[in-house]
Amino acid sequence: MTKQSPTCVAVLMPLRGGEMQAGAARGLYLPTERYDVRRFTVAGTGLARVFNTLWASALNLYDDGKVTHAAMLHSDIEPDPFWVDLLMDEMNRLDADVVSAVIPICDPAGVTSTAIGNPGDKWHPLRRLTMHEVMELPITFDNVGAGYPDNALLINTGCWLADLRRPFWHTHHDGVASIYFEQRDRLVRRNDQWEVERESEDWRLGRQLHELGCKVYATRAVRAVHHGEAGWSNWTAWGTEKTDRGTV
Repeated sequence: MTKQSPTCVAVLMPLRGGEMQAGAARGLYLPTERYDVRRFTVAGTGLARVFNTLWASALNLYDDGKVTHAAMLHSDIEPDPFWVDLLMDEMNRLDADVVSAVIPICDPAGVTSTAIGNPGDKWHPLRRLTMHEVMELPITFDNVGAGYPDNALLINTGCWLADLRRPFWHTHHDGVASIYFEQRDRLVRRNDQWEVERESEDWRLGRQLHELGCKVYATRAVRAVHHGEAGWSNWTAWGTEKTDRGTV
C-alpha cells in the first residue's frame, strides 16, 4: 500500500437491470463539494457479485493510495445533494467506521431496512425499525442509541459511507477477504409448506461489522427518497405501523 492521498471517495453505484432513477443520477454526479471522487457503476442481476466487484475496485484504489473512503448509492435512492459531505460530517463527529442513511422499504407500512440483529438467529432480525421509531431516536444513532447495546445494528447499503483507512476492511485469511458481500437463501418447512428465507447482504455485513467491534451508525442526516411505485421518504414519521409487526 502506498501513502494515502488527502480525502478522496470512491462512489459506487450498483445498477439493477442497468436502470438509474433521475435523483440517483444526480447523487452519483453531485456526491460532494469538498472531496475528490472516483465513480464506478456496475450493472448486473447478481446483486452480491455486483457489490463485490464495486468493492474490489475501491479496495484496489485504496491499496494504490488513490482513495481513503468508499460510498455506495443504490440506483433507486435519491439523496440530498452532496450526501457524501453529510455522511462524512457524522462520521468525523462520532469517529465512526461506517455511517448508513436510514432508508424505508417501498411499502406504506413505514418499515425501514435498518434493524436490530438477533444474536441467536441470522435469518431473522430481532426487529426492524419503523419511521415512527426512527424519528424518536437521535438523528444519528448506533446500537446503544437505539437501546440494544448487546445487539448488532443492521444497516442497509442504499446510501452509506465507509472509512477504508480502518484495517478490518483489508484483513484476509489465506487470501480470502474477512468482509465481503454475500446473499444466502434456504428452504424451511413451516405449517406443511416450504418457505424461502434469506440472509441479505446488507444485514450480513452489519453482523460482520458488529462481530469485529466496529463503530456502525445509522442516520437521517441525509434526507433520501426510496423510489418504487411511489417515493418513500426518510425524514418524517409516517406509515401504518408504529412498530414492525413482522418482527415484534
